[in-house]
Amino acid sequence: MLISLALYVVSVIVCILFLAKIYNFIQIGHTNLMWLNYVYLALLFIFSSTLVLIMYRTFLLKQEVVTVEKIVTVYRTENESEDIAASEHEKLREQEKIVDETARRILAELGHFESKKELADKLLSLLAKEFNLVQGLLFYKDHTDETYKMLGRYAYYSDEDPREFKAGDGISGQVIKDKKILNINNIPDNYITVLSGLGKGSPKHLVLMPIIYNDTVVALAELASFSQIEGLSEKILTKITGNIAQKLQEII
Repeated sequence: MLISLALYVVSVIVCILFLAKIYNFIQIGHTNLMWLNYVYLALLFIFSSTLVLIMYRTFLLKQEVVTVEKIVTVYRTENESEDIAASEHEKLREQEKIVDETARRILAELGHFESKKELADKLLSLLAKEFNLVQGLLFYKDHTDETYKMLGRYAYYSDEDPREFKAGDGISGQVIKDKKILNINNIPDNYITVLSGLGKGSPKHLVLMPIIYNDTVVALAELASFSQIEGLSEKILTKITGNIAQKLQEII
């Protein structure tokens, strides 16, 4: 910046001197000029022209530098975007790997059972261990009256069984109707009560998981926890529902 300014000032001064010399030449008449004056004028012209060319070249170089900087900036931005996209893709692949491995492990531990109730109880126990659940219920569809009745339980203590329901009745019935997993946070106090040797408490998080076979919800799992059930856990639960539905249908 300072060099360019200095060149500009010098070129202006040289041009002024050149113009002054020409003016002086006109005033005194060419007959009084010696050959040295011609040389002096020529040198001033060459020098001033050179300075102007240098300044113009400097300006062009600056424009090229700015252009290169813009290209580099765009290149870096594109590279950073590609790195972020690659990182996100790798993260998704890792999550998919975790989901697949966890689902296979749960299904492998589930094994085979003689009755649907044994299967339901074992399933709820495995899910409680895997996702830190404090309570779980599994309802199975009675095709004689289209009612969902309790089939299995985990840490559920009550003198009365949970009420039966049909598709569309309450939250559970709506999940069956929508055929989509529902994750509820901050459920009201005393909506669910968990008893233990240390006392009792009310979980704040509830997941309702429809188990679908041939586009029909054959069962519904209600899973309660004191901690939030995150998206990755939801994916695992969704992953195993098809296999669970198949196992339930295979047991007579």
